[in-house]
Amino acid sequence: MFDFPSESSKRATRLASVATSWALFLVLFIAVLAVWDRYGESYIGYYAPTLVVWQGGNPYDYLQALQVVEATIGMGGNTPFYYPIWLTFLVGPLIALPFNWSKLAWLVLSVVFWVSAMPLFESLFRYRLVVWVRWLVWLWAFWVFGWLTLRAEQIAFAILLALAVCLWAITRRRTIIAAASLALLLLKPNISFLPFAAILLYLWDQDRQVVWRTLGILAGLVVVSTLIVPQWWEPIGSGRLPRGWDQGLNGLEVEGRRLNTTTLDWLDYTWGIQGLPAVLILASIAVFAAFWLLRWRRNLILAAILAIPLGFLLTPYAMQYDYALLIPTFLFVLQKSRQVDYLRRGLVWMGLVCLSGILIVEGPISDGLWLPIILLILLFIVTHPYDSRIPGE
Repeated sequence: MFDFPSESSKRATRLASVATSWALFLVLFIAVLAVWDRYGESYIGYYAPTLVVWQGGNPYDYLQALQVVEATIGMGGNTPFYYPIWLTFLVGPLIALPFNWSKLAWLVLSVVFWVSAMPLFESLFRYRLVVWVRWLVWLWAFWVFGWLTLRAEQIAFAILLALAVCLWAITRRRTIIAAASLALLLLKPNISFLPFAAILLYLWDQDRQVVWRTLGILAGLVVVSTLIVPQWWEPIGSGRLPRGWDQGLNGLEVEGRRLNTTTLDWLDYTWGIQGLPAVLILASIAVFAAFWLLRWRRNLILAAILAIPLGFLLTPYAMQYDYALLIPTFLFVLQKSRQVDYLRRGLVWMGLVCLSGILIVEGPISDGLWLPIILLILLFIVTHPYDSRIPGE
């Protein structure tokens, strides 16, 4: 006989689903209002260069952007523009609003990006959960990876959605959508260069039409950017774009060294390793990354989610607020943990508990590198031995 759930069990499940959905909504609502009112630091670094472009200036000329920054928020900050000019095309419609309302619109848009990306990844990974558990997993992902991205008003949620759409489009052979979203991954190439390369490597074997269309879109964006901002490269070559990635800038003043969430800073501040030993460790990671990405290049999903934490270990510049891009690796590990033996499942959950506490116990921001390190270890735990049930094969 079939053991159907009782009416009280169904009622409890519905109640849990409603409660967790409201909890998710309230957390996101309060987070947006808190950042709008108290936090935030990066949106002015998008808003000001965009306004400079629309006024006929050059976003890479720090003095031009700094004038807008100081006129808008009354202080300088660390706001050099290190993005492709086509980011200003995305932000452009928002500058029609006063800055504070424009900032709120950006925060809401960021949440929309995240909420739109999550179901796509769940579908790609075949990750199906009871509704109330699903919302708890979303809250978990937001706490560990998304909160700092939202608090810093960073663009990682847009990159996350571009990655989700790209993988979805490739699996469904929507070549134009795949090419456009793959090109959008390079809105912030320092955090997306390795997933971009891994997907490109897969497509070179499987569908070169997407590769050529992607390169064509990128070339078109460069041409359009050059028409809108002639000689956009001139401030970069003349030194008018300062080194805000490793200098603590306050306007034009350098207040010291800026600490990043990179392997070199992690080795230095956590372990006291500098110079040649640190470079050799980084080179070893690069060799490790090349080996595994080449080995898994025929599995789109696995190559992409492996490339994300490896990219954070290899990049010369990233901050912990970029780590929203780690969410698909986190979801994949959770999904695969249900298919492994009890020993590996226990190890995975121990690692996930450690992940959840890093925001609380970490010291310098370089300690945030433990997030991609732990996720990378967990990914290998759940995928060894390699089997054909991994989505994307």
